[in-house]
Amino acid sequence: MQQDGTEWAALLAAAQAGDSRAMARFLTQVTPLIRAVVRARGRSLPRDLHEDVVQEVLLAIHLKRDSWQPDTPLRPWLYAVTRYKVIDAFRRRGSRVHLPIHDFAEIMADGRTDDPTAARDLGVLLARIDARSAGIVRAIGIEGDSADDVAARLGMTDSAVRVALHRAMKKLSAIGLGNTRMTQPSSTEALIARLAAEPLPSTRFSPARMIATMAGTALLGLALQMALSGPRPDLAASLAAPVTLAKPLLPLMVLMLAWPMAVRLARPGARIGLWPLAVPAALALALAVWALVATPVDRLAHDWLGHSADTCVPAVLALSAAPLFAGVRLMRRGASTHPVLAGALIGLAAGAGAATGYALSCTEDSPLFYVFWYGAAIMLASVAGAVAGHKLLRW
Repeated sequence: MQQDGTEWAALLAAAQAGDSRAMARFLTQVTPLIRAVVRARGRSLPRDLHEDVVQEVLLAIHLKRDSWQPDTPLRPWLYAVTRYKVIDAFRRRGSRVHLPIHDFAEIMADGRTDDPTAARDLGVLLARIDARSAGIVRAIGIEGDSADDVAARLGMTDSAVRVALHRAMKKLSAIGLGNTRMTQPSSTEALIARLAAEPLPSTRFSPARMIATMAGTALLGLALQMALSGPRPDLAASLAAPVTLAKPLLPLMVLMLAWPMAVRLARPGARIGLWPLAVPAALALALAVWALVATPVDRLAHDWLGHSADTCVPAVLALSAAPLFAGVRLMRRGASTHPVLAGALIGLAAGAGAATGYALSCTEDSPLFYVFWYGAAIMLASVAGAVAGHKLLRW
């Protein structure tokens, strides 16, 4: 084994192309490193949980293998995936009673005939786990549905379905065997064999597709906005004034900054600097302060509320809904280790894009109006994205 990781990189690159033997060798060779990292970072976890986390990491590597780029170092990617799963183990222990995680390969791949689902009534066993997990086991293990079909039916990703099946079979194994014995290294070897034999995940993350889809939905929203309201009659003349030109340019700047940041976060361990977003924020604040000083006192309320304060925010949020939905849906194919931030940035980009399009119809030209109301709508879209990221982008 080469300590510089070049052999591992070559194996994973081959596995990304569908080489099952390379995948088996890669998982086998990195398992000792993963186990060491889990033990070091998970010292506060019960020792008998460590092998479960190792299996979670191996399953994540299999499902998210395409999130590693062959032109980037491999070890930081491995550490990021492992760290994320250790943190996830802490989070799950803190939020609910822990149930051991066994791989169903422990039941199916070792040749035993005392399968718990054959030894006891299957209905009784499934009744002892939660309804969603039982439904997944029935669909895939009994009815023969694919993970893709079950994912579409439940509104989940195929990787989330596989993880749920992985955990459900562990629970059934513990129930059927009448013990809560934790996963052993032998079952980890069986898991590696099963994962290597599986086909490539059917859904892969594509930054270009995410950008194109969000842009397409944003353009459709803009077309709808133009069809319903049309551009303002004096659009060309109004944009000749710098203060009015800033109305679409500031959210456009936010869009162009937030979009690539969100896409970058689809990779495990990706780091981004948020400071560039301070530039349009500072410009907007400066414009608002200038308008506050330059506007007569008796016109402050009028310029702040304008004629459309009650419709501006709902309109921008409505225009941002489709790009936000599309962005989060496609980001689920990635492997962000910062799901809340990734979702917030998707929402920020969607809201900023919607505000840019809305500005072409809006006749409110005071910075007091558009800095406040556009800003409020963009921030609400970002909050919606953060909530979606927390709920939907964990893996």
